[in-house]
Amino acid sequence: MKIFRLLVMLVFLLVGLVIGVLNSAEVTLDFMFSSVRTTLGMVIVVALLAGLIIGSSLVFVVALIPTYSKLRRTNKVLAQMRSASELAADLRPTDGLH
Repeated sequence: MKIFRLLVMLVFLLVGLVIGVLNSAEVTLDFMFSSVRTTLGMVIVVALLAGLIIGSSLVFVVALIPTYSKLRRTNKVLAQMRSASELAADLRPTDGLH
């Protein structure tokens, strides 16, 4: 599994390098209060990374948090059922009559 992760990281690094080399034109990003001069490849890579971070955050908020909440509720119900089961076991007659 570690080798697979390493290969995936190397592929992404290689793709980033290729994008940077093929898009070497200089561009100016003008924000309202400042501007930045950099290469087009760098702009593309940073935009892709920002999209990855934003997309991962949205998946976390939309999918994982509700699933975790449902798991907590289910565990709470399970704990109540176990305690009710133990209570019922304690109420059984112990005089040998079933």
